[in-house]
Amino acid sequence: MNLKSKLTELDIIAMQGQVDEIVFNHIDTSTNYAQAYKEIAPKLDEALQFLQRYLKEKGLNTPPSNTYWVLYAGLVSKLAHFKAYTMWKLGRGSNEEIDRLFVVSAFVLPNKNTEVNEEVLEDMAVQYRAFKEEQGEETTINLHDEAIAQNFSQSQCLDYIIKYLI
Repeated sequence: MNLKSKLTELDIIAMQGQVDEIVFNHIDTSTNYAQAYKEIAPKLDEALQFLQRYLKEKGLNTPPSNTYWVLYAGLVSKLAHFKAYTMWKLGRGSNEEIDRLFVVSAFVLPNKNTEVNEEVLEDMAVQYRAFKEEQGEETTINLHDEAIAQNFSQSQCLDYIIKYLI
């Protein structure tokens, strides 16, 4: 199955590979947060602009439920998370914006109950707690537990992206 069809312009698989490379090179194996942010932020913008164009061109409020859009939600989740993380580490943006990005990234992660995404979600929650503690704030929610409790469907993940990121 080719995930880059004639109806879509965003090659999710290629972008996911690029994001993995950015995270590995600039976050996991170094602390080059400025370079990571420089590369991650435009990719999130590109993904969100694609969704806006798609919805406008198709006259839709929400994309259809299919594998492509599950992968899209996973990509946006990852991009939003690492944008929040690098903004936090760089002291860039407001605490409210960083907080929103962390929360949205956890809530829109699809298939949270799978083993792989459960681990991703736990990592997100740990980083969110550290961010909140560094700000001198107590975390009002356990991000991991709250995201699991929400248990968004694919459609709800996409609706949340539209509502809070676009």
